[in-house]
Amino acid sequence: MVEYGGRYSLDWRYAIAIAIVSGVAVALSFFAGIWWWSLFALSPVLALVCSTKSNLKLTVFAIWLCALTIHALLNMPLVPTIISVRSIVHLSPFAAAFLSILAWLGLAATQSAFFVPVGVVSYLLINRLGAIWFVLGCACSWTLFEWVRSLGIMGYQWGCIAYALLPSLELLQPAEFIGIYGLCFLIVAINGAFAISLERALKGNWLFGICGGALCIAFALGWFCFGGWLIERRTKQLQDDKAWRSLPVAIIQGNISWREKQSPNGVERAFELHSAMTEASVKHHPKVIAWAETAIPAPLNEWDKAMSALKLLSERSYADMLIGAVESEQSSGKVYNACYGVASGGKFMGTYRKLRLVPFGEFVPLRNRIKLLERIAAHERDFSHGERVEPLRLHNISAAVAICFDSLFPWVTRLQVKGGANAIVIITNDEWFWGSWMAKHHAAVAKLRAIECRLYVIRAANSGVSCIVDPVGRIVAELPLRQRRTMHGAVCIPDKHLMTVYVRFGDLIIPCASLLLIALLLASSLPSSRGRSSLSGLLVLSHLCAGFGGQLVNSFLSAEFIRQKFLSRPPNS
Repeated sequence: MVEYGGRYSLDWRYAIAIAIVSGVAVALSFFAGIWWWSLFALSPVLALVCSTKSNLKLTVFAIWLCALTIHALLNMPLVPTIISVRSIVHLSPFAAAFLSILAWLGLAATQSAFFVPVGVVSYLLINRLGAIWFVLGCACSWTLFEWVRSLGIMGYQWGCIAYALLPSLELLQPAEFIGIYGLCFLIVAINGAFAISLERALKGNWLFGICGGALCIAFALGWFCFGGWLIERRTKQLQDDKAWRSLPVAIIQGNISWREKQSPNGVERAFELHSAMTEASVKHHPKVIAWAETAIPAPLNEWDKAMSALKLLSERSYADMLIGAVESEQSSGKVYNACYGVASGGKFMGTYRKLRLVPFGEFVPLRNRIKLLERIAAHERDFSHGERVEPLRLHNISAAVAICFDSLFPWVTRLQVKGGANAIVIITNDEWFWGSWMAKHHAAVAKLRAIECRLYVIRAANSGVSCIVDPVGRIVAELPLRQRRTMHGAVCIPDKHLMTVYVRFGDLIIPCASLLLIALLLASSLPSSRGRSSLSGLLVLSHLCAGFGGQLVNSFLSAEFIRQKFLSRPPNS
């Protein structure tokens, strides 16, 4: 034990162990069956912060190490994933292994760096304002930096702590009001409150610790019961035949590997396979047919024969079709990962172009300037980011489309639903993932998108998991991984345009948390009860306030920019 200013704190060795244990517990909570760990897994490292009040370096390091452990473990399957697709970029096994480990460590380090300010905020608030404000400050700052790391073309949302709750439908239900970042706030707030109780109990105040822990558990149970009540209420609303109309759906899961698609005549065989599976599904009279992401890995708009065949398919089935394929733009030379919309009757209604591309997968920053990056690029040309956030308006449905990585970002579907979509369609190709956990976890994200908008989700995946999710988040039909099959099911479409609180107002938690955190930091900068003020605290405060204020303004400007640039445009044709 090491003494700091009359108070005892754990030394660095124990701090490192506690931070790693806390990070491992959070990462393990992402696996089904132990999701409830996420409500308490951060408590050890936050309790450590409370016990090391006078050591800024130890506080910041502990939070960073915990975040590093979380993101290192959750992204570890990327190592064998990159190695398994090494032939795309023509790397030797050794070079692929070295590159994959380097990419994994770099990703974990950059993602964990976003949480360094959480340690600074925690240090300021626990020293200057006390336990209650420390809990609020931790929840606000963690939530804000989960949001910040999703911004920009390099934004990344894998490992967001709210996704640990995906196995629990009850705890997901408030997302229709507060979204994913509201769930983040609640998770960290419970962890912070439990950490205070744990720290007091370890100091000998067992009564406070027991009562505080009991209150945390009671709050979590109340949250669970509220979610159960919402499930029951929304289920009854879905049973109103006057408000919802049923549509039969067919999902084509081709299960074609990238090696097959890259082989001679692979594109033609992929198209013929999907067309044959679609023809076979016509006898079930589907009104919506969905193909997976890049089911046709070539510019479909330049392939006249395929376009004509799709038109005939749609005319015969009289079904809306959503086709994952590449789109090229001859005027600019750009290529897009797109979803083509074919209305029943054979009319092409335009495309949705993928908005959030996978960094170093679908595009490589600075590849024209750094030869090594050009060497490891997976494609001859980078895909371009989509420019419009609007639904594909077909005959039977108006679809809010998300392509693969898009589905991790809630605003992609939210803005389209706000623009008039009455169903969500996710097309993806998860064949790249090594093992099954990442593919299944990615599929489970569809539950949260359904709950946020209270709409049905149609998910078409090349190699699985293809599924239909109802507005409560229940999977009503599903195809397993790595099977070539067609799934027949039904979705319900609301007769009126529905908008949840989250769809209407978005992530209100972000400006609210920003303002609250700024107020707390301002309060912490005032002279303490001992009559001292911390110059270093004020310096840190000024930087944090400037950063938070800038992000707050940026969020409002970004929302207005999106509204004016994207939502006010006529439909893509």
